[in-house]
This record gives sequence, C-alpha cells and structure tokens, in this order.
Amino acid sequence: MAKLGARTYVPGHGPVCGAEGLNLCRDYLVFVLHEARKRFDKGMTVDEAAKDIDLGQFSQWPNRERILLNLERLWREFRGEDPAISKLSLPEIFVRMDAMTKAGEL
Repeated sequence: MAKLGARTYVPGHGPVCGAEGLNLCRDYLVFVLHEARKRFDKGMTVDEAAKDIDLGQFSQWPNRERILLNLERLWREFRGEDPAISKLSLPEIFVRMDAMTKAGEL
C-alpha cells in the first residue's frame, strides 16, 4: 500500500497517516512475528507469550491486548494449520483479552 504513493491513508484502526504510518505498522507485525516464533519454539502458550513479549517502542500503542489475536493466528501458522479450516474463537479470545487486561498482565 505504501507504494501507491498516496499522501494520506485511512486505516481501519489508528489515526490517519502517511506512508510512515504504514511502515510503522509493518514494523510492528514483523516484530511480533519474530518475538512470537522465539516463544513458540520454546514451547510457550499464546497467553504466556503475550505476557512475556515486551513491545518496546510499540508499548504505548492502544489496545495492547490485541496481541493475543496476532499470536493465536501465528501459533496456528507455526503448527502448519490451514487458516481456512483453523478458525479463531473470537468470543473466547476476547474474554481472555479482557481478563488479562483487567489483571494488569498486558
């Protein structure tokens, strides 16, 4: 999308931005991918990984709990599951997100 050369992008989440905003989002996703892989390879659960990952420069972003969604999808990918078949249980994940946020774990 950044190669489109638009001056303004309106994301589904977050503020209106230029290409720098898209690049920062990409950097976040690459960061989460690498951090997730390390924890998956250590045998951690999604919840353990979510609590363990220090988001560093992204720690001030709102809705930190959304990392659970990213990690749930990545764990399935790392296990070689077909995303068309391996559906996420969004209600269950949202309950976990809420509980972890209220407990101050994220």
